[in-house]
Amino acid sequence: ELLEKRRTEAEKEQEKMRLKKVKRKEEKQKWDDRHWSEKALEEMTERDWRIFREDYNITIKGGKIPDPIRSWQESGFPKEILDIIEKVGYKDLTPIQRQAIPIGLQNRDIIGVAETGSGKTLAFLIPLLLWITSLPKIERLEEADQGPYSIILAPTRELAQQIEEETNKFGQPLGIRTVVVVGGLSREEQGFRLRMGCEIVIATPGR
Repeated sequence: ELLEKRRTEAEKEQEKMRLKKVKRKEEKQKWDDRHWSEKALEEMTERDWRIFREDYNITIKGGKIPDPIRSWQESGFPKEILDIIEKVGYKDLTPIQRQAIPIGLQNRDIIGVAETGSGKTLAFLIPLLLWITSLPKIERLEEADQGPYSIILAPTRELAQQIEEETNKFGQPLGIRTVVVVGGLSREEQGFRLRMGCEIVIATPGR
C-alpha cells in the first residue's frame, strides 16, 4: 500500500509537470500567433514583417531592405519633424512612405511606384530634410555660391509647384529655404533667389 501510495504521488507530480509543459506550449503558441498589430516593435519577426507588407500591399525588390515604419511614433524622427507632421495633420503613413522612408534614410537608390495622392513626395522629402538639418546652413553671399544641397526634378511646372508647396510645409519651420526654377516665371527673380542661397531647388529640366 505504501509503495502504491508513493507511486500515485509520483504519478500525480509527473502529471502536474506534464500539464505545466502543455500549458507553457499553448501560451507560447498563442504568443507566436498574435497579429503584428498586437506586438511591440522589438517583438516583430520576419513573418510579422511579411504579413505587415501584405496588409499594406507593399511589394519590394532588392537586397537587405530595411523594415518598414509601423507608425510615426515608432519612427524615431526628431521631435521637431514629428511636431510638423502632427501640425499638418498627417495621422498615419501611407504604404509607400512606410517602406520608402527607411530606404531613403540609408542613402540608397530607390524607385517607388504608387498611385497619385499616395504621399510619394513626403516619402523622399523626410529623408532629405533629416539629412539637410544635419548639415551646416548655407549663409547668404559668402557661401551661397556652393549651391543647394538638393535638386528635385519634376516633369511639369505644375508638379514642381506642388512639390514646392509640400516642401515649404516642412522646410520653413526648419529654416530650410526652397527655390522653384520653372518656366513661365521670371528668370531674374529665380536667379536672385538662388544667389540669396537655398538648401533645396525644385526645377523642371527645361528651365
